[in-house]
Amino acid sequence: MISVDTIQNGKKELRRIMAKRSSLVQGFDVALQSRSIFEQVKKSKWYMDSKRISVYVSTNAEVSTDALIRESILNDKQVFIPNFQRESNLMDMFRLESIEDFCNLTTTLWGIRQHSNVKKELSWKNYGAFDLIIVPGVAFTNDGLRLGHGKGYYDKFLNEHLKSYGHIPYTVGLALQHQIVADLPHSSSDVPLSLVLTSV
Repeated sequence: MISVDTIQNGKKELRRIMAKRSSLVQGFDVALQSRSIFEQVKKSKWYMDSKRISVYVSTNAEVSTDALIRESILNDKQVFIPNFQRESNLMDMFRLESIEDFCNLTTTLWGIRQHSNVKKELSWKNYGAFDLIIVPGVAFTNDGLRLGHGKGYYDKFLNEHLKSYGHIPYTVGLALQHQIVADLPHSSSDVPLSLVLTSV
């Protein structure tokens, strides 16, 4: 049995490798891949059938989700985005009620766009279970394994959803081509994704 330390050290090394790979990717390439992935998402049955979704708000090194968020709001889906607080190791989700709300997000010290003043009534807990969660990551495998940034935010959130509603929603990881790896270190606490999507 692989020890926890071995798994954690393996993850740390893979994050270092992926950071080096990401530094070599040009912005226009990220934009091209992001467009391809967006077109796949909006044509998928799992997206079209979804009513309540969570979408991460992308940084420059990730598959861009700006077009997807706008499209979802315009299609009258209930769209929620992550919210992180420095004093907490948990992630919450708050609703974006309009494109104007999206445009008015502020950027944190970590470079993440999120609500500046959260309204508790817009927390996902007041709306019910998610149909779909779009998940970011540092690295992915084609069969659904995911390496995050090391805080366990999404694994904790998905387990919270499981406890609250009895199931984990359909989860989709959006990956740039250089983020796909053959295998990655993982433990029983790492929740696998339903699907990993990359550009075609």
